[in-house]
Amino acid sequence: MNKLTRYLGIILHLQSKKISKAEDIASFFGVSVRTIYRDLRSLEEAGIPIAAETGVGYSLAQGYLLPPVMFTEEEASAIFLGGEFLKQTTDITHQKHTISALMKISSVLPREKKEYMERLQESVAVQARSPWLHDEMNGNVLSLIQRSIVHRKILHLEYYAQSNDKTTVREVEPLGLVYYSEHWHLVGYCRLRKDYRDFRADRIKTIYEQGDIFEKRNNFSVKKFMRRELQMENPVEVRLLFPYSYARFATSKYYYGLVEENQSESGMEMTFLVPYLEWIARWTLSFGKNVTVLHPPELRTILARTAREVAELNEK
Repeated sequence: MNKLTRYLGIILHLQSKKISKAEDIASFFGVSVRTIYRDLRSLEEAGIPIAAETGVGYSLAQGYLLPPVMFTEEEASAIFLGGEFLKQTTDITHQKHTISALMKISSVLPREKKEYMERLQESVAVQARSPWLHDEMNGNVLSLIQRSIVHRKILHLEYYAQSNDKTTVREVEPLGLVYYSEHWHLVGYCRLRKDYRDFRADRIKTIYEQGDIFEKRNNFSVKKFMRRELQMENPVEVRLLFPYSYARFATSKYYYGLVEENQSESGMEMTFLVPYLEWIARWTLSFGKNVTVLHPPELRTILARTAREVAELNEK
């Protein structure tokens, strides 16, 4: 990256954030902090109004805006792909905002870039939609959660827990919104359980703001919480055996926690670590007679019971 390009990038970086540390800017551009200090001085000498606060960081003086810049093909492609993913994985309200934003971006592209984007649209498809997003009743859940996080408004919700098949009423201090395992999750402090909890958005039956503002929890980090959650404190080991001719159809094995694969005379043995057995039971059952549960025996019991229930339902 040449110096002029980095100068422009630094201005955009400062313009996109309320305040930026020199270390963060240096890490983003892959240069030393000393280089960033020199660049900032050069920009100031060129008339760019950069404000510095000792021990905090740098920002652009209030009211200063860099004129709109043109996207490269690669940048436009990245925005397009991100927009397609958002249209598939967010609620109805966000889908409308995403489409509107993409239209605005497309409107500032020159003719050749528009043609590039149009060809890309015709050739690229994203299929990541979660089934719950078809439910009109969940149309503004994500927007409401985001707004409540920013304004620190307590949320009142009725939440269905699949683990015990019960719906409970919760008062939650919303602290984060996370997408993983093909679902959006509200992370917050549950006043009922008096602890931090992870609520899957598609299991929220009703939700609204109570109006009360909660105090900021300075000791809480969404990223640290999710690292701890996804590591699973007490994982359950599951071992499945697939015939060699069928193992290739287990395309979602990594999603369900695959940690090891071993070949044997009988087939491909796969070992999984899961949070609880029901997590992997339905996926296992979808393979019918083409999978054998080696461990634990409790999973075999769950599969047998579920298979009987399905059979009884369809025999009526």
